[in-house]
This record gives sequence, C-alpha cells and structure tokens, in this order.
Amino acid sequence: MNDTKAQAIRYEQLLGEDNIEVSYKSLELYLKYLQENIIKPCELTGIEDFRWEEYYLMGPGDKLEYEELKKTRPSYRDVFTYMSFDDQIEELEGLMVRVKRVSDRKQFVLPLADLKVTNKESPNYQLINAYAIWQVNY
Repeated sequence: MNDTKAQAIRYEQLLGEDNIEVSYKSLELYLKYLQENIIKPCELTGIEDFRWEEYYLMGPGDKLEYEELKKTRPSYRDVFTYMSFDDQIEELEGLMVRVKRVSDRKQFVLPLADLKVTNKESPNYQLINAYAIWQVNY
C-alpha cells in the first residue's frame, strides 16, 4: 500500500468515510482530535511565506518596508509557540491557532495549515503535517 492510500485510510478512520472532505463538520472532528493529541510545548514555523509576504518576497515590494512590517506581522521565518486553538473555524482557512512569537512574545492567530512543527522528532510533527496535507488536498 502506498503512502497516499495509507494516509487516506487514516483520514477515513479519524473523520468517517463519508466525512473526509474539508467541511465545518470534519474540521470540528479534526479540531477535537488535535486538541486531545497535541503535546505542549510545541514550536511552529511557517511552511512557506505567508500571504502578506508574497508581495515583498516574490513581487515588487520594498525590502526595507518588508523588514519594518515583520516587526508587527508574523513571518514564515519566525518561530512561534503554540498556545491554543482559536474559537473560530473557517472552512477556507481551516483551523486557526493562537501562537506567540518566540523573539518578542507578540501573539497572532494563524491558519494551522500554514505552519509546521520545528522539531521533526516531536510527535506533534506528524499530527500537524497530516492535518496540513488534508486541509490542502481534501
């Protein structure tokens, strides 16, 4: 059995065969599962640049302005400490998490699917990676 098929079976076991697509109901189920299984402390960073950064990293945005904005906005290069899940569930963005930036302790609410665990040896790494794959592909 290939990895993709095995992963699909795990999603079906977690969410139910008829509930594998991303929906409000499946997000609620995934939220409950993650809340019960994420181990604190958990450090996260961005998988790739956040939406607001694209203009500066891949577009015509000014590099100095980008550096200034990173002081008040989260960057995909920052390291964050997971604090909790946000109360809102958004079908397009998925599960939202409250995080604290390690460098200055500023707090943000970010889509969990945009984040990865910094320690690949952590049990949280696979949990959050599997969620991100599901959020993007289903």
